[in-house]
Amino acid sequence: MTIFNEARFRAMTEANCTPIFTVYDSPTDMPGWFVVRMHIANKDGHRGTDYAWTFLKLEDARDALEGEGLILLPRDEKDDPKIVESWI
Repeated sequence: MTIFNEARFRAMTEANCTPIFTVYDSPTDMPGWFVVRMHIANKDGHRGTDYAWTFLKLEDARDALEGEGLILLPRDEKDDPKIVESWI
């Protein structure tokens, strides 16, 4: 089982939810790390979860997410500056 499978499975078993993985660069609670946090979204909006993974290098986070078959969503200019990108 890959590192994201359990989290994705739990999110998708909730009614009509889609997991979204957001990559942060050195967030306040984990300075010096690239952190991937899972959020879930549905027709009513989105919310964060307790799932988070840490990486020393951005490339390692990207490799892990790409290895899961996820699709890159570039950062929106209105996003928090700590957000690098998101994946679905």
